[in-house]
Amino acid sequence: MHEKIEVFFFDGGDVFIDDLPVRFPYLKAKLLLLLLLETQKPVSRKKLCDTIWSEEPETAGQNLRNALSSLRKILPPDFISASRENVRIDGNFKIYRDLDELDAKKITEENIERLSKPFLGKLRISGEAGLWAEDRARHYKRKLHAALTQKIDETDADGKNFWHIWLQSVEEKPAQKRSASGGMPFVRIEERESILTFLCDASDANKRGAPRCAIVFGEEGSGKSVLSSEILKRMEEDGAFCLRGHPQEGGQNYRETLGAILEKILLNAPLAEMKLPDLYSSYLANSFPEMPLPPGRTLTHRAAAETANGDSVQPKMDFNPHLLGRIFAYLLNHCFDAQPRPIFLLLEDIQRSAQWMPDFLRGLFENTNAPLATMLTSYPELKASLEVAFAPLQNRLKHNETYLSRLTPKQTEQICRRVLPPQLLTPEKLTEICAYTDGSPFLLGEFLRFYDAEDWSDKLSKSLYEVVHRRILSLSEEELDLLHCVAIFPDEAPFELLKELLELSDAKFLKLYEGLHRKGLLYDSASENSYSVQFRYALIKKQIKESISKIKWWNLHKRLLKHCEISPTPLLNEKYLPQVAFHAGDYIAELRARVFELKKHFEFNHELFPKLSDTELFETPRTLNDTQLTANYLQEAQDRLDHLVREHGKSKELIQYEQILLTIQGGYLRWNGDYPGAENCLKEAMKIALQRMDGEEAIVDVLEQLCYLGIQQDNHDMLRRYAFQFYRAAQKAHMSPQVGMALRFIAILNIMQGAYEAAEKQLNMSLRLFEKLETLGQGYTLSVIAATHYHGDIALCRGDRENALKHYLQCAKLCEGKRFYRGLGVHLAKAAWCEFRLGQIEEARAHLEYTRPLFEGFRSRRGAGLCGGEIVFGLTSLLNTWGGKDDKAYENLKSADELVSIIQKPLWEGMLYCVKALQKERNSPVLAPLLTETTEFYLEQSKNFLGRIGMPAEAEAFEQYSRRI
Repeated sequence: MHEKIEVFFFDGGDVFIDDLPVRFPYLKAKLLLLLLLETQKPVSRKKLCDTIWSEEPETAGQNLRNALSSLRKILPPDFISASRENVRIDGNFKIYRDLDELDAKKITEENIERLSKPFLGKLRISGEAGLWAEDRARHYKRKLHAALTQKIDETDADGKNFWHIWLQSVEEKPAQKRSASGGMPFVRIEERESILTFLCDASDANKRGAPRCAIVFGEEGSGKSVLSSEILKRMEEDGAFCLRGHPQEGGQNYRETLGAILEKILLNAPLAEMKLPDLYSSYLANSFPEMPLPPGRTLTHRAAAETANGDSVQPKMDFNPHLLGRIFAYLLNHCFDAQPRPIFLLLEDIQRSAQWMPDFLRGLFENTNAPLATMLTSYPELKASLEVAFAPLQNRLKHNETYLSRLTPKQTEQICRRVLPPQLLTPEKLTEICAYTDGSPFLLGEFLRFYDAEDWSDKLSKSLYEVVHRRILSLSEEELDLLHCVAIFPDEAPFELLKELLELSDAKFLKLYEGLHRKGLLYDSASENSYSVQFRYALIKKQIKESISKIKWWNLHKRLLKHCEISPTPLLNEKYLPQVAFHAGDYIAELRARVFELKKHFEFNHELFPKLSDTELFETPRTLNDTQLTANYLQEAQDRLDHLVREHGKSKELIQYEQILLTIQGGYLRWNGDYPGAENCLKEAMKIALQRMDGEEAIVDVLEQLCYLGIQQDNHDMLRRYAFQFYRAAQKAHMSPQVGMALRFIAILNIMQGAYEAAEKQLNMSLRLFEKLETLGQGYTLSVIAATHYHGDIALCRGDRENALKHYLQCAKLCEGKRFYRGLGVHLAKAAWCEFRLGQIEEARAHLEYTRPLFEGFRSRRGAGLCGGEIVFGLTSLLNTWGGKDDKAYENLKSADELVSIIQKPLWEGMLYCVKALQKERNSPVLAPLLTETTEFYLEQSKNFLGRIGMPAEAEAFEQYSRRI
């Protein structure tokens, strides 16, 4: 027992063994050890589960066992002992705790600063464990207060002043008084001071432009608005440029929410010298058509774009919250470049915009360099979505989370005394109020809102429970059934689906809804041609869910799942189907839903020209497009599959899902540049598909990914091996979109081999097939664009750059006409290359400037628009060099190198080597670290790479061009 154990609870909650810090695998394992070390007594398993985990008892018990197992791996042997009932720390170990220094005899001038810090303050613990930490923090604060009081009594006159200052610093300050008419008049002093310190402190990091974000979670009436208004006022007084947005209930409300903020930026910020990129200007013109711009510019709708056939199409808005976030970041960066004025952005009740707000915030934070502080207020259920959005920003974004939750009895009493007549507030009545409201600001607010002074005595003599739950207790059985149905939906509940589940007529359903709406329980929201229902307050939904019996909960989900499986167009958002299937106890259906969601997610986010119709593209939910999100989806589906295999063995259906996951895994590895791993995965998937009697579609899917693997590497041997197999398999399975893609893949193979006439023929066949599909009512704009794009590649390989340029610009025009920003980057990158080679330098510069915003922020995201970013950054770097801007040239060339290392596509590598050959001739000392080889080496490499893909003439022509320059 030689180990020296030290535990520091104040501030960080750090544990040291023999002076070395203990690295915990996850937070709740650390909390478990800290709780045991704080009590130093045996603690029952039930209490540990209730304190740290809020899941079902069985799940919480398993979490406790996992945490104990994790701790035993990093702690000395036998340090923790566990029986069937209790868990305890072995008493034979000598443990130092800073808690034991909270004694008048042990407190010194050297340790007082450390002991006065909050109990586990840096951990920002939430949920039930947070309540425990708050309770212990108050306990030790009182203990420190008592110790300091004794210290003052025992110290001589010269030292009293020092200890008296520390006593004042730990005393609880009285809350600022507010009028009762302003809603809940109380925000806990600790929470208020924590947010003020985080947001209002003018730190060096904030001056450098590192964004800071404070998130305040709380139910209705918990004081979020009071706190946010106070901080907004404080920031305005400190000279910050303040922006405020408050989403309204229902619908796609981004125009109203962001429009007001955008207008204030454009009208009040110093914008005289700002030039808005054309892409951003075009996008804002469609999102906010009447918005004013800097002097001399106005956003207007562009004219209708023309299709390849000459027909006009109306521009259709492809709402992209991430792109909007990047546009706002650009505006803030440039508006305050000359005058680094602090910026404060307040977004209240963002749970009303949960569908788009996390993506918008991520786009904002990963691109802003302005001194931006942001405060968000929300219901707690949005926490998971924000965590996903902020996960890649850990090294860039400083954020703080605060929960406005439980009121202490003392705080409840303070609120009541401010609002209610003093003669009625006897100690007994206050105790009764505290018991029934249980520290909930919402319940207390409801009680105070319905309070009537005239019959106060009569009301108080009744059960306060009845007063608080009046809305729910007065419901009819039919109204309660409707609420139960709404409660099973994770988010909004569609009108039509609710009617079918309850088997109600339109008139009956509307009558029930109107009654519940008047009682303040529900509200409706419109989205295009459909309507949905939501609970007005999250707490009411929680109470309703808790009142549903387990068998009814299971039965409702069973009915909902059955409807979604029968209906050809489910009204329930597909991303919630796995959750519905889980609650229905149908784990096979849960796996099926997960795999279906994953397939659509992968195709939408990780393919440049997916075989999706225009309708599918517009209806597919926008995601974060990053590889980590796809990896998480894959892991969740694989975990469910492994569990089912262990439980039931490998049935035919489970083998089918195993094959699908292997196919997606292969595509995922291909997307991330792991080409050997991708090929191995896809070959394994092919073995399983060939063994299935019904595996025709599975074989087509695997062959499609193998063709993509060949295209990604510009590997014509691999593409020759699989493209014709893909074509025959797709024809045999009667999968028309895949047949069209196969013809396109064969055309790409012929382009690589120099068979341009055959390639043109196959591209035209592919184009006619998709045009025929469009006559059935579904548009396939991206597939039409793909055929046009590869016609441009044929022209470029032939050396006809004028014709290639026309094709690429036509593709860009079609993309803009439908507002499909997917692929726009690669079209304009190749167009800029053609213009550069034709000597049209200014036109190339304009297209590079237009396109470059699509590729900004790629280090934390991987979107489909990455293809072509190498040449965009490479040519921009060259133009910077020619303009004498070597520092910017270095950054752009470095970005091009990083993208080439990710994509590893010979076409882009060959083009970048051409650019490097020209830059090497400038002999810039700034670029020297990135240009370590000779000009001849770069020209030889460009010939090598471009020659492998059927473009040797382009490399030779570029060599002559470079020598001429």
